[in-house]
This record gives sequence, structure tokens and C-alpha cells, in this order.
Amino acid sequence: MKFDDELEFYFEHGLCMYADVNGETVEQYTDQALLASDIRSIVDVMARLKAFQKGLFLPRTTAMSKQKKVRALEQDCLSLLKVDFGMIKEVYPYHEFNPLLRVFMKYFAGVELRSNVYKVELVLADELSLLHDLTEKVKQEIRGVEFQDTLKSFCRSANKNYKSLVEYIDALFVCYARMLVIRVDFTYRSQYCVPRGETTISHAEARMHRIALLKYLRSSKSLGVVGYAWKLEYGLDKSYHYHCLLFLNGVYHREDIVIAKLLGEYWVETVTEGKGIYYNCNKNKAAFEKKGILGVGMISHHQTGLRAGLKLVAAYLTKPDYFIRMIAPDGGRCFGKGGKVFPKQTKRGRPRKQPDVLPSE
Repeated sequence: MKFDDELEFYFEHGLCMYADVNGETVEQYTDQALLASDIRSIVDVMARLKAFQKGLFLPRTTAMSKQKKVRALEQDCLSLLKVDFGMIKEVYPYHEFNPLLRVFMKYFAGVELRSNVYKVELVLADELSLLHDLTEKVKQEIRGVEFQDTLKSFCRSANKNYKSLVEYIDALFVCYARMLVIRVDFTYRSQYCVPRGETTISHAEARMHRIALLKYLRSSKSLGVVGYAWKLEYGLDKSYHYHCLLFLNGVYHREDIVIAKLLGEYWVETVTEGKGIYYNCNKNKAAFEKKGILGVGMISHHQTGLRAGLKLVAAYLTKPDYFIRMIAPDGGRCFGKGGKVFPKQTKRGRPRKQPDVLPSE
């Protein structure tokens, strides 16, 4: 399984809406999750199109049109014509989109096939000609030097945040040989997520709640959190919400699900005064463990597999910015982590185990 496929598994499990039903937080799969998947698919197809040297949507009589790679990319392009671009803009109103997505929308938004059946073998001759011309224009634009500079600039923030978070996690493992890693999503009850409604949580209020939560995590009253990272996101269904990654000293703490529950209850009852809900991601460890990509729970510094899974969690927090980057209304931050980690000076204690050696694939 490639890194991108593993990360997609995290996306699939992370883009559900968390709603309160009779006091319980439940997952509800929504249009927002489907649109986010569509956006990633468009960026992927556009990247493949950029590298593809052969022509697409040529007359069906040409030999090239019958090649498998050509037909596969043509079919993927056709499938993307069914995406609701208007809904994308509505669902993500405070966001900047990957330049590859913007170019796709520039040329293909509004293109409809008369047959309304998006299969390569059923596309009419004049539609083939139109699609061929559009894909050639797309390739010409995205291969330009100016566009490449724009794309690199857009992706720089996501890559920088991912790198800094991985370095932060590595520094924590220098200090703590074993850590209890917890993922919690902090969000709001449905009545406070109605777009432009009177009770809707504002960005200023969400920011105030985040400051209060972090103040608690850094205080002596908390449950011993030694490190953290957070990511602010916004969606039409969930409004403002935070994805948080928390680290505790594994020498003193073990019950990750219980601790996540206690932190969630603090968010609900104290920070938001009843407006919030939370989702305890550690309760769903089995699905990730089955895939061999578990990255939460108790992790020792030498457990190479679990630390690789933790890097996927770090990517899950930061890599969506490669596709859709949120812009806070007041220009504030959308990502943050704990301060600089200073290794302990003492060298007492048992020697550390050597890192596990993963079996070769």
C-alpha cells in the first residue's frame, strides 16, 4: 500500500460530520466528505494529465485512443465532469483551492455531455473534439513556468507544517521514551453549525474556545499533556471545528480512551458551556490497526511501525492544505503546536531499545 493510499484511508474516516443525537456524538457521512474526495481526485487527475505526453479524446479510429493508459485517464477526466463545482464553493467559503483544481474548473466547469452518460465509448465525435481541445489547453497552462511557481507556493505551507510537526514529534520522543498519543475532534452541536444562523459559532468565538482549551492543557490542572498540535477547519455541515493531536508521558498514563473522554467532556462542559461536542478518535483504533497504519495509543520510541502510523496522523492534520487551504476570516492561524521541546539533561535510567526493523515489502 502506497503512502497516498494509506493517507486516503485516514481521510475517509475523518471527513464524516459529527452530530449530536440524543446526547451522543455520532458519525454522519455527508456531501462535504464526498466533495473533499472529489477535490483530491481532481488534483490527482490533473497531476497525471500534466505528466501525460500523449493526446486524449482523439477520434476512436486512431490506435492511440485504444491504449489502456489513454482510456483510463480519459475515463477519469470524464468522471470529474459530474462534480458539482458550485457546491464546492458553497461548502468551502473560507478556503483557497489548489491551483490544479482552479485550472480544471476554469476549463471544464459547465461542460455537459448530451448523452449524459460519462463513458468514453459513448462520447460523440464533436464532444471528443471539444474535450481534446480543453485537455490540450489545460496541459499547456499547467506546464508553464508561472503556473509551476504558483503551485509550489501554494503547497509550501502544507509541506512546511507537516515537516515541523514531524520534527516536533521526534523531539518529544527524545524526551519521552514512551508516549500516549490521543486524537480528539472538538466541534459544536448541530444548532450552532447552521450557516449564517443567529446561533452560529463565529470564528472569534471558536478562537476563544481554542485559547481556553490550550490554556487548560498547559496548566497543572490538566491530565499531564506534554505536547499538542491543532488544526482549525470549516465546513458547511460542521462549521468551525478543531482536529487535535495530544501527547502524554506514557510512564504515567495508559488509558487513552478514558483520557480522551475526560478532555472531551471538559471541552463540552467548561470551555463551550454546553455548545460543544467531541469525537474520541482513539475509540476507532481497531480499523487502523487492521490496516497496519495505527498511529495513536501507547507508542514507544523504538516502535517503528507505530511511529510511521503517527506520521500519517501528522499528514492527516496538515496535508489537506495541499488540496484546500482554509483562510481564517481575521487572517489568524489555522494550525499550531506546542512550544520548543528541550531534551532532559539527565542520562539516568535503563538504556533505550533499538528501533524495530520493519519487514521488507
